[in-house]
Amino acid sequence: VVVTASAGDYTAQTQLIVEITGSYSFTMTSADGRLNTSATAGSGTPYQVVLTNTGSADLENVTLTANAPSNWDATWDTPSIASIPVGQSASATVTITPPSGTIAGDYVVTLSARADQVTSNQTIQLRTTVETSSIWGFVGIALIAIVLIGLFLVFQRYGRR
Repeated sequence: VVVTASAGDYTAQTQLIVEITGSYSFTMTSADGRLNTSATAGSGTPYQVVLTNTGSADLENVTLTANAPSNWDATWDTPSIASIPVGQSASATVTITPPSGTIAGDYVVTLSARADQVTSNQTIQLRTTVETSSIWGFVGIALIAIVLIGLFLVFQRYGRR
């Protein structure tokens, strides 16, 4: 852009360069709006997140990380997203695997996303309810049933004599 200023016999002229930059921002949410999930000790559970570009410029090099409790495994199917265009969304899935010896209860897994152009991370605190395998419950019920049948047979055979 050329700018000219004149006053009386004096004239000044200069060239200005305008650089237009966009604003960068994005959100990270879960695909279904819930911030909790259930997992079975020793097996993986998928959880999907959606990243939406809410700024006025494309986001480049978005990296995803997960901070899980000690000895847990949390891996992304897509640990980085090359680009998210303006107004568009991208989804990624994290698979959360608690160790097989995990005690049943609630745990927190923190999911984070960071883009090169944005100064602050987007995070989700995901409440994960760990359930133990139900096989031991069935084994316990079977043992109780065997003991009850044994007692019934003993009383049938050696009842009142």
